[in-house]
Amino acid sequence: MLQRPGLLLLDEPTSALDIDATVAFHEAIRDNCPGASVISVMHDATPPKSSNGEEFFDSVLSITEGTVTKTSLSNLKSRPVGPARVEPRPEKRPLD
Repeated sequence: MLQRPGLLLLDEPTSALDIDATVAFHEAIRDNCPGASVISVMHDATPPKSSNGEEFFDSVLSITEGTVTKTSLSNLKSRPVGPARVEPRPEKRPLD
């Protein structure tokens, strides 16, 4: 980021971060690499937004069963709140 690249390719850069750290990460890219094109692989249902609700990305490419679909974020019909995370399974306890 010090060299202010024009293109960033990110592979699950925030997969181990909570929502606040995820937002801070994307805000750091936006603030330090203005005008950069960012391609990011994410498994969240929706991309993160800034703390004031501004989009970091302008579109989403979805790959499902070999089909690629590009959707403008303004055209997404449903927007879950927060990242989509898989809930851990409860621990199995031995029977007493």
